[in-house]
Amino acid sequence: MNGLRWFVILGVLSIISTGCKQKKAKPIPPRKRVVKRKGPEKTLLPRGVKVFPQEVMVQVYPFQMGSDDTSLPGSKMEAPRHKVQLNNVFAIWRKEVTQEEFRQMMGYNPSHFSKCGSNCPVERVSWHEAAFYCNRLSQKYNLSRCYRCNNKFRKAICDVDPSFRGKRYYQCNGFRLPTESEWEYAARAGSTGSFYKIPILKGKMVATVNRIAWHGTNSQVSYPKSFRCAEGSENDRCGTHPVGQKVPNTFGLYDMIGNVSEWVYDRFGKYPSARQTNPIGPKSGPRVFRGCSWFHNQRECRISRRFRSSPSLRNNLVGFRPARTLVRAKQAKQ
Repeated sequence: MNGLRWFVILGVLSIISTGCKQKKAKPIPPRKRVVKRKGPEKTLLPRGVKVFPQEVMVQVYPFQMGSDDTSLPGSKMEAPRHKVQLNNVFAIWRKEVTQEEFRQMMGYNPSHFSKCGSNCPVERVSWHEAAFYCNRLSQKYNLSRCYRCNNKFRKAICDVDPSFRGKRYYQCNGFRLPTESEWEYAARAGSTGSFYKIPILKGKMVATVNRIAWHGTNSQVSYPKSFRCAEGSENDRCGTHPVGQKVPNTFGLYDMIGNVSEWVYDRFGKYPSARQTNPIGPKSGPRVFRGCSWFHNQRECRISRRFRSSPSLRNNLVGFRPARTLVRAKQAKQ
């Protein structure tokens, strides 16, 4: 009897022991590492600072300025290619200043191509007139005036205000002409080639001058006082076109190449080979204008192309667009 009892007890214990065994847990597969793509940091503007509808806010990262290809006309002025760091987020006019915008601000229209229409870029504007226009625009929006000007309007002779000389130019919160490095950075919009790239098919980016620029081959017009085109038949007449008709770059800026060239702040000087931070150009010399125009041939219509002239020049190839500093960039020290 005792033997039978122990046999039953051992059986029960065996069943309990088997039931208490835990099932072996399945191994947890390792998580796949998610690599987040680093995009532009969102900049929070200080209270009271805003971007106007006419402007585009431009984030800044280090970029390569200029070109080492010295085989094209004027290209020796574009070398050497060098690294530039801009430390301030800035805004720049989405389109070139139009004849109507200039007339409303200044009271007159100096343009040779007035028959092109009020929405065509203003031209025959000297560097001094462009600076005076920026001062008037700053005054309209209660911002700092970046220039000190003797005389007014057509007779204006301007230079940077002493408070903003040298690299302090970037500290002026009013409207001003972009520096040469700001202009090229904005024009490139991330491109490293001769032209800025535009999307023509999903997932495909191409660089094509005809879709982004009015130049000496495709800028034919029929209005009076036009000129013979740089390229084409003897009967082809060329001139400016209304702003914003070509495809913008990826920053949303129109006509950075073509239509009219654009005055920038800097005086002309040779590029250095070393890395530059907030370059400002030399203290003396002719002023620079950038971007090809309605007259230039395609070989001239490259982002790195530079032109120089007296700041008193009034030419139907040259206009401008304002810029202004918004806030110091968070990523400037990277």
